[in-house]
Amino acid sequence: MKYFPLENLATNVSNKFVSDKPKAYGQDNRTNTENRHHQFFVQLLEQCNKKTKLFSTIAPTSSHYVYVSARKSGLQWGLVIYKAKDTGSICLRLSLKDKNLNWNRCKILESNKRQIEEAFGERLSKWDFREGRAEQFIYSDTEIGGLNNDENWSEIQIDMVDRLIKLEKVLRSYLDKLP
Repeated sequence: MKYFPLENLATNVSNKFVSDKPKAYGQDNRTNTENRHHQFFVQLLEQCNKKTKLFSTIAPTSSHYVYVSARKSGLQWGLVIYKAKDTGSICLRLSLKDKNLNWNRCKILESNKRQIEEAFGERLSKWDFREGRAEQFIYSDTEIGGLNNDENWSEIQIDMVDRLIKLEKVLRSYLDKLP
């Protein structure tokens, strides 16, 4: 049996291992896009933690998204940055294993869409509800740019944090009443 020093073991957030051989997953082993995602989320979470505690327990990732519990089973707040779509998004993800209950939650939120968007101050980018699907989403996109707009990262991140805080405030009373 071969032993590996602990510092060479990967911290794998998704708990999905490609092989049974330990692999260091540091900056040198990430793709350029993964490095850029990580850099973006380091800065975004720093900005976020200055204004809210919603993501204070979350570490930066090399993926294009991070999620955190919205304090109710099956609900998560998400921060998403896209390379190809050239935008960033905040979202509420509904992801209960019980698809029927999840769908009922979507219908309750959707029945209040007009009031929610009025309180938010603008239309939400997408109400991504599809019956039978395990996960459902409500998105608010920043139009400032995405992962490829390095020069605007700070502005993008501030806009995403402001949208997150505003959406959480608007949706909190609705989420608390969901079954």
